[in-house]
Amino acid sequence: MAIYPAGLTYNEAIHQDGLIYLNFIEKGMKIPDLKAATKSQDDNIRSTYPNAKIEYFDQEIHKGHKCLLRIADIDLKYEGLEYSYFIDYDKFVLFFVLLEPQEKCGVYLPKLKWVAQKHTIGKILFGPDSLPVSVESI
Repeated sequence: MAIYPAGLTYNEAIHQDGLIYLNFIEKGMKIPDLKAATKSQDDNIRSTYPNAKIEYFDQEIHKGHKCLLRIADIDLKYEGLEYSYFIDYDKFVLFFVLLEPQEKCGVYLPKLKWVAQKHTIGKILFGPDSLPVSVESI
């Protein structure tokens, strides 16, 4: 899922204004915890951009769950900093990522924090035709 300003396409938002997307990493044998999840993400970045500068900061934004803010200065070609909130749950790590052009660096960081604070975990209920019919809070 991605959140970006109305009237822009996904690519326009990344290059002209800003975009927030979310993803998750399921915990298991290879990735048992938050530290392993962030290391996996960092390894993915560094496989393409070996000189990326990545810093983490402990955050208290979602009660009862460990949370880290990552600020990644990946590469000049990357066109800006990448801000990410990683939130630790029992079975997965949820992360929200902010991409914005260099001239807007940090402008949408308060919005990213708001989204990370206000999210709700749920599950999608599907009907007999395999179409989603409702969302149930977990």
